[in-house]
Amino acid sequence: MAKACEKCGAPLKDDAKFCINCGAKLAEPAPEPRPIDPQPTQPPTQQQAYNYQPPPAQKKSNKMLFGILAIVIIAVVIIAVVLILLLGGGSLSGDEGKFVGTWEWELSGYGMDISYELKFDSNKKLSMSAMGSGMAEVGTWKVENSKLVLEYNIPGYGADLPDGSYNYEFSNGDNTLTLKENSITVMELNKK
Repeated sequence: MAKACEKCGAPLKDDAKFCINCGAKLAEPAPEPRPIDPQPTQPPTQQQAYNYQPPPAQKKSNKMLFGILAIVIIAVVIIAVVLILLLGGGSLSGDEGKFVGTWEWELSGYGMDISYELKFDSNKKLSMSAMGSGMAEVGTWKVENSKLVLEYNIPGYGADLPDGSYNYEFSNGDNTLTLKENSITVMELNKK
């Protein structure tokens, strides 16, 4: 049976792709269905079975992820414990934590300027350095009834300086410490 152009009706050859008369593109014939292969698929050969590699298991990556996460958590806990111990946390309460650190005390008068450093550590030990000398432990400190209590023995003075119990006040973002006795400023320390 001869084909005809769907657009202009001109006769066409069986293998034509375009109409010679109007130039219209002709629809391509649908491919003939292929018969289904009646043969069943063959099982893999012994050589193919040996080369088979299953996809990687997800369990290994999950175990690795949990292992890394456990290591990170342990490291954070260790760092937190070390910081608490070094910074004196845990055993100090209220304002006591504000005292911990090194403070500078400047004295002027009698024709000389003297610079002292006082160190309040988290174990409530008091250390002192004068005019750049090395830091030496000179006593203890504590906060009792809202007062700073200093108990010290400073060598080289011939007699111990009297222990003191001072009203205290922090200012300048807790970077300045003022010690008062009977409303009179005795010392003003600046945190280093």
